[in-house]
Amino acid sequence: MKFTPKTDAAVTEIKLALLAYDKRGAVISLNEDSDGLPGKPIHTWVLSKLGNIGNGFCVLTAVKSKQGLPVQKGTQYWVVAAARGKEAAYWDFAYKAPIGDFAVNHGAGWEKIDDYLSAFAVLGTR
Repeated sequence: MKFTPKTDAAVTEIKLALLAYDKRGAVISLNEDSDGLPGKPIHTWVLSKLGNIGNGFCVLTAVKSKQGLPVQKGTQYWVVAAARGKEAAYWDFAYKAPIGDFAVNHGAGWEKIDDYLSAFAVLGTR
């Protein structure tokens, strides 16, 4: 999911709702923008425990940066979630979310799609 900071800041936490097919977890990253699609990762977190999709519930997942990751006002960034290994991980949609554009990568590169936006928050300090 993309976001554009309204002020120069340091990202200290990212929260998102994820599901997984198994216990392998996911990789979360804060990425630069590359022509409107996710670009080079700024920072990456590896998560080993997520909720199992079989129970039908997502888990609010939080990743943190003690030092803070600098982001610039008016510059687009991306929060990227990917499954570890060959299993699937799903980023849950927000209830009654608006439809908007975001990017997916099923192995052949990033592409834009329009669908319900997913639940996430990017927190930080100025």
